[in-house]
Amino acid sequence: MLRPSLVDPRESVPLLVRHLEETDYEFLDDHIDILESAIIFVCRNHEEIGGFIWYYQSESDETHWIVHMSVSESYKRRFFSRHLITSMFGACYALGANVIIAEDASQELLARIGGKYHDGEVILELPFIWR
Repeated sequence: MLRPSLVDPRESVPLLVRHLEETDYEFLDDHIDILESAIIFVCRNHEEIGGFIWYYQSESDETHWIVHMSVSESYKRRFFSRHLITSMFGACYALGANVIIAEDASQELLARIGGKYHDGEVILELPFIWR
C-alpha cells in the first residue's frame, strides 16, 4: 500500500526532479524553477517510490493549494486508494489548506472523488474523506 510522506525539501526536490526527468513529465520546464516552494508528498510502498503529489499555495489565498502529480509507470493502475487520498488530504488540511484546486490533468481524478468543476478548474473543499 502506498503511503504519502512529507519529506525535507532538500531531499524531496531532487527525488521529484529525477522522477520527472525519468518519466518525461510534459510540464517539467514549468515546474523546475519553483519546486523549492512546493509542498511535496513522496508516495512509497516501503522503499519503492510509486509517485509524487505536490502542491503550490495560491498567490491570492494561501489556504488554496494547487495540486500536481506524477505516477511511476508500474503504479499507474494502483496508485490512488482511499487510504492515500484520505491521509494526504488530512495532512494538507492540518498544514493549512482549505481548498485543493486542480488545473490540469489532475482534474479528472479530483472530480471523480468529489471535486466540483468551476471556471475551468476542479475544486475540492477540505476537510475531505473519500468514502
